[in-house]
Amino acid sequence: PVPRSAESELLDEALRLVDVRRRFVDLRLRLRVWDRDDAATPRGRPTDLVSRVYGGWWDRFTGAYVDEADAADAHAAMGVEFAPGDVLEVSVHRRQFDALTRRRKGLARRLVIAGPGTGKTEYLALTAILLILRRPHLSSGVVGATQERFLTVWHSVLKIVPSAWIASTKQGTGGHWLHFANGHRLEFVSGKMPTKKTGTAIQGRTWCGAVIDETQNVDEDAQRDVDERGRQAGVAYCVTEVATNHGGGDWEIRKEWYKARPDAHEIIRWHPFDN
Repeated sequence: PVPRSAESELLDEALRLVDVRRRFVDLRLRLRVWDRDDAATPRGRPTDLVSRVYGGWWDRFTGAYVDEADAADAHAAMGVEFAPGDVLEVSVHRRQFDALTRRRKGLARRLVIAGPGTGKTEYLALTAILLILRRPHLSSGVVGATQERFLTVWHSVLKIVPSAWIASTKQGTGGHWLHFANGHRLEFVSGKMPTKKTGTAIQGRTWCGAVIDETQNVDEDAQRDVDERGRQAGVAYCVTEVATNHGGGDWEIRKEWYKARPDAHEIIRWHPFDN
């Protein structure tokens, strides 16, 4: 037989000692689209469950996703029953689903404009969650005009994901973050007006993607800081933002700029009846 290194034998011993019941985290998510049906109670009708499963079984020890069969084999080797349970199912309306699953290479900004009650905040939360599942060991950002605004997304994320998905949390004056089991850190910061001494709370961070709530109220300096956080991600870096269609001159100028550069910007409009 081929001799094994001391490092390989040490790894095997560590795998035998680790508690297999805590080693694997079920980070699977699937979307179900609901159509509006005013005759139903509540006013919605579930359609077929989307077949794609986001995420997977996360192995805390190796720091990577593994097949369900590998997780089952690890449990069997330790004499522990493996009970996978159901995939987390999240309900979305059709326009949310279309925006969540739309992929465009080279897209810098995707803007959803809609009124109150159309599901904008839930859409932002799900955009962040899908990014977390796709990009382990990285960081992404949630920006609001104030702390109160980013806390709206914070609570929406916590409402969707099971507590087992979250390894740790932090809440502080410089921002909040959620550290997920797969190593991804979701950072929540305010985009309030910068000062000459400190700048914005966004500066100095590196993100693989970002979402902005009520973007029409976020200062232009903060908007530029958000764009600059994706230096490592390159063309894969995309900012998803939502807005109600009112605001000042900077907001109107930004919309016109998006319209003038459809190769890098996308504007989507939702109707209240879409929800």
